Amino acid sequence: MDKELVKNSFDIDQLGLIKQLIPENAKILLEYEGPFSKEIIRLFSLKISEFIKTNSQVYKKFFYVFIELAQNVKEYSDWRSTLEDGKNYGVGALIIGELDDRFILYIGNVVNNKDLEVLKKKCEIINSLDRESLRLFKRQQRNLIPGTNQNAHIGLIMVALTTRKKLDIDIKPIDENHSFFTLKISIQKNFKQTSN
Repeated sequence: MDKELVKNSFDIDQLGLIKQLIPENAKILLEYEGPFSKEIIRLFSLKISEFIKTNSQVYKKFFYVFIELAQNVKEYSDWRSTLEDGKNYGVGALIIGELDDRFILYIGNVVNNKDLEVLKKKCEIINSLDRESLRLFKRQQRNLIPGTNQNAHIGLIMVALTTRKKLDIDIKPIDENHSFFTLKISIQKNFKQTSN
């Protein structure tokens, strides 16, 4: 389906779908639903630097993961919106929160179900690989034909490598052709994470 035709055609509470997944004891630092323009991503990047001040390693990793996933929403969401600058951006939602021992990021967007099957399969492959195999898989994906949606999948590989955790996804059907795809990420405050 042409992404331009999907513009503004969904009547769903994306933020509400993500809020169902957030732990009750989480302190919400930032929540947003709307187009993921370059300016919005830049503003959120500045906010993240305010939230995570104490550990530069944690900040770098959280920031990197945020940028990868926000860019995926911007480029690949099936729900599109044209802003005043005349450019077409992906629409999605995110929540950044804090628990006693970690920072959390929940980010989601509308996905065409045909694309969703490929996305789920890629997530399964990524989750089945150890760190060295993930690096090899990333190199293989970079060599695929340009113009495919593989860049989004490379971003997911990079998220798994950066967080050293398996991808934690949630999928909620919207209609017969679309679903809402959420990726849940956490980064330990002390960053003593276990390897995959």
